[in-house]
Amino acid sequence: MRAPLVRFTVLLLAAAGCSPAPAPALSPSPRPALSSSEQTSVVRATGGQFDPTDRDGDGVGDAYDLCPTLLEDQRGEHPLDGCPEDRDPNRLATRWGRSPSQSVTVAHDQIRTGEEIRFARSSAAIEPSSQPLVASIAQVLKDAPEIEVLEIAGHADDSGSEAANNRLTVQRASSVMLAMIERGVSRDRLRAAGYGAYCPVVGARREGSAEAGDRRVEFRILRRDRIDLEPRWGGCEAAAKHGMKPMALQGRKSAARAGAASDDDECAEATPKACKALCEARETDACMIFAAAVRDEAAPDPASGRPDAVAALGALTRACELGRSEACALAARAIREGRGAPKDPKKALDLDATACAKGGALACADLGLALHVAVGKARDEARSIEAYRRACDLDEEGGCEALGAAYWSGSGVPGDHARAFDLFAAACEIGHRGCAALRDHVKDDPSAQRSRARALVALHVACEQDGDADACGAITIMGEKPGEYSPAPVCSAGTYAACTAACGAAPAGEACLGLADALLYGMGARRKPVDARTIFERACRADSARGCAMSALLRESSATGSRDLRVAFDEYDLACTAGDAAGCVHRARLRLEGLGTYRDEVVATKALDAACTKGVGIACAHLALAAAKGLGAPADPGRARALSEQACAAGFRPSCSSSPAAQLPR
Repeated sequence: MRAPLVRFTVLLLAAAGCSPAPAPALSPSPRPALSSSEQTSVVRATGGQFDPTDRDGDGVGDAYDLCPTLLEDQRGEHPLDGCPEDRDPNRLATRWGRSPSQSVTVAHDQIRTGEEIRFARSSAAIEPSSQPLVASIAQVLKDAPEIEVLEIAGHADDSGSEAANNRLTVQRASSVMLAMIERGVSRDRLRAAGYGAYCPVVGARREGSAEAGDRRVEFRILRRDRIDLEPRWGGCEAAAKHGMKPMALQGRKSAARAGAASDDDECAEATPKACKALCEARETDACMIFAAAVRDEAAPDPASGRPDAVAALGALTRACELGRSEACALAARAIREGRGAPKDPKKALDLDATACAKGGALACADLGLALHVAVGKARDEARSIEAYRRACDLDEEGGCEALGAAYWSGSGVPGDHARAFDLFAAACEIGHRGCAALRDHVKDDPSAQRSRARALVALHVACEQDGDADACGAITIMGEKPGEYSPAPVCSAGTYAACTAACGAAPAGEACLGLADALLYGMGARRKPVDARTIFERACRADSARGCAMSALLRESSATGSRDLRVAFDEYDLACTAGDAAGCVHRARLRLEGLGTYRDEVVATKALDAACTKGVGIACAHLALAAAKGLGAPADPGRARALSEQACAAGFRPSCSSSPAAQLPR
C-alpha cells in the first residue's frame, strides 16, 4: 500500500536536515503578485468581494482555471487556461503522439475499445480484421508502463451450454493474451480470465450485434502505479457464485524491490529499506520519506553510525529527476551546504533555477535568497526579486514575505509600504511568516495599509484556526482581541471546526467540498492547496463528480507540488462520466493536445462541440481556437470567428469582441 506523506512540510525539512533557509536582511517568506501590472491577486485585493464562480475575475471560471489567483493575459499557446503566459503549467509539458488506434483509450481502471475483437465462429481464433485492434492495445501497454497488471476478461452470451461458454471465454481471453505477448508485451503484466455468460452487459445489449452485446473481451487494469485498483477483476457476483473469484495478485514487487522488506511492508520512516526500493522503482513519495528517514538516523550510514547525508541527497536527487520540484529545492540546499556532496553553490543555483522555471515554488524562494545573499558578481538583486515574485505567485509564503520586505525597505524595487503590507497579508494567508511581518511593521506605518480588513481576516484565521502566536499578537497590536472576530461561514456547516467534522462524516458532501474551496482560495480559512486537493481527491473516491474534476484541476496545475497529467486525465474522465461538464471540457482539451493521454483531435473536437451546443461558453472558445489552428479538421477562420461569437453569447467574456486579446486570425 502506498504510504501517506504525513506532515509534509516537516518531512521536507527533515529530508534536507535543516530548518527553513535563514532570512537575509530581507526576511524571506511569501505571496500576491501580478508581475507586469504589479496588481495584487484579485481574490485577495477585493477583500472577499468576488464572483463565487470566478474568484480572480479574469473571465475563466474557477472550474476551468488552472491559476485561480492570477489573471489570464490571453497570450501564449493556452489563452483560456486562466494563467498568464509565463505561469502556464503546460507550457513545457511533454506531448503524447496520436493514438495507435482511435478506438482505443485508456480510462482509470480499464482500456476501452470502440469496437469488439472478433473471433471465428465457436472458436478462439482472432479474425484478421481484428488484428490491428489487438496490435493497438499492445502498443498502448508498451507506451504506458505504469499499467502493471491487465486482466483480459472474456464474456459470452447465453446461447451455448454453460460448460462450453466457460471454456470458450477462457480460450478467447488466452488467445488475445498470447497475441499481445507476441507483440512485445511482458507476460508478467497480463492475466487471462473467462467468465462465461454470467456477466451480461446491463442495458446495452443489441439483438444480433456483438459490438455492444454480451460476446465481448474487456481489458481491466488491476494494478497501476503500484496501486491495486477497484474493481479487482472483470467478473461479477454471479460469476463468483459459480466459483470464479478475483485472481490473487502477487505482492507489489519489481526487480528494484528484490531483497527489500516483505511485500506487505508499508513505506514509512520506520521501514526505510522498503522506501529505498520503492524510490528506485520511481516512487517519488518513497524517495522523500527515505530521504527523511536516513537524515533522521532511522537508517544511518553503517560505517559511521551517523545520519547518511549521501543517501538522503541521492534520494532527493532521484525524486527531483522524477519531477518532484520540492526535492530539487531540498537537494540544492544540501549541495549548497555541502551535505552529502562537496559544496557547490553554482550547481545548487542552477538546480534551483531549473526547478523554479518548471514551477517549483520552494526552488524559486531558495533561488531568490541565494541570489540576494551572494557576494561579488554572483549577487543579482533584479533576478532575486523576480524569483521571489514567481515564488509568491506560486503560493510560497517565503517568496511573498521576502518580496514584501523588499518593497518595505526599497531593496531592489521602489519602496512601497502599501504594496509590502499586501504581500505580508498574502503571506499570512498562506503561512505564519507573513503574520509575524504584519506584527512587526503594523506600528511603523499604519496609514499604509490598503486593506485593514483583509489583514485582520488573515490574522484571525491564522490565530483562531491554527493557533499562530504571531497572528494573535498582531491582532492585539491592531486594537482587536482574539475571539472578537465573527467570520463568515467557511462552508454550509458553518465554522471551520464544524466543516472539518462534517467533512470527516461525509467526504463527498456539500460541506466537505465547501471546505476544500475555502482552503483552495483562502476564503475564511488559511490557504492550503495541498489540503484542498486531498479533500477533493477523497471526494472523488466517494463518487463526487466535482471532487474528481477539482482534484484533476489541482493535479494539472503546479499549485500542490504533485503534478501528474496522466492522473489528471483519469480524474477528468471520471468526472465527465459522472456528468460534470467541466470534466468533459478538460478531458477533451487534454486529448486535443496529447497531454497525459494520446492525442485524438477528432474525438476531442466532437466532445467540445457537444459541450458548446449545450451552452458551455469555454467549450465554444476552445473549439474556436481548434478551428483557427486546423485541429480535428482543416483550418476554418470563418467558423472560428462564429464559434468565438457563440462563446461570448454564452457568457464567456474573454471571447467577446471588447476583449483585445480575443481577436482570432482573420
